[in-house]
Amino acid sequence: MKNDTFIESMITVPPLDSISEARAVDLPASEAIVPAGAAVSGAGVIGFVEGMTQQAKDDVLDSYSYATLAADRRYSSTKEPGKWYEVFREVMTRVMHWTSQDAAYSSYSSRERVLTLDQVVMQILANSLYAAGVGAIGAPQLLDTAAAAIEKLKERDEPLRLFNYNSTKPLNGGRAMVGGCRESADGVIVLAVGAVELKTDLTVGNVLFFNWNSVTLDVHRTSDVFVFNQSLYARGRRQKVRDALEKSADAVVELYPID
Repeated sequence: MKNDTFIESMITVPPLDSISEARAVDLPASEAIVPAGAAVSGAGVIGFVEGMTQQAKDDVLDSYSYATLAADRRYSSTKEPGKWYEVFREVMTRVMHWTSQDAAYSSYSSRERVLTLDQVVMQILANSLYAAGVGAIGAPQLLDTAAAAIEKLKERDEPLRLFNYNSTKPLNGGRAMVGGCRESADGVIVLAVGAVELKTDLTVGNVLFFNWNSVTLDVHRTSDVFVFNQSLYARGRRQKVRDALEKSADAVVELYPID
């Protein structure tokens, strides 16, 4: 997409506070309203607010998975976390037609001696939603959905094994990403993503829920609140992304529902 067209698409994105709640209507099967749920995609787990269409969920997971794989091809998230996230965000915005409302990348330090990364991610998400100006209804809903996704992950052995396999990097740390996603009655999709990348000499099989001693960690955090232009994505990207994911051996087990 040319830069001027990209900028025009950003202008058409409504303010986050103007996005209303989704409502159930009669739709074709591909657009059927689905209940709240969650899915594992690589080293990420994304929760979905009840009322999203199936097509919206598919588009979110496909574009997110593609951007993750593209970043993985270029950089190590543990050795070069800042560069990894730059590629991830670039693909999400300029290729997948998401618009970033707020982005942050920084080192993380904790006053707590012992911490778990799921708690860190939830704090990152809350700060990001506040900075992006998400309203009093939308922010708690997205946070609750992300928290519910984490709880669902704990309850299901196979998705948790998949998540741990993708998030843990032996001897040098790992990456974990958590997101909450909702779709408005007008089809506008908002995705809040929080991520932690850590370097450590420990080998741990459960990055997100392990009780870490904060002094042994070098932690970097990233966060974004994205708004999706689904109509632009559908015109020329949807099928290309789906075809690319189906051809990629790395993507065979990228999507795993934990509803």
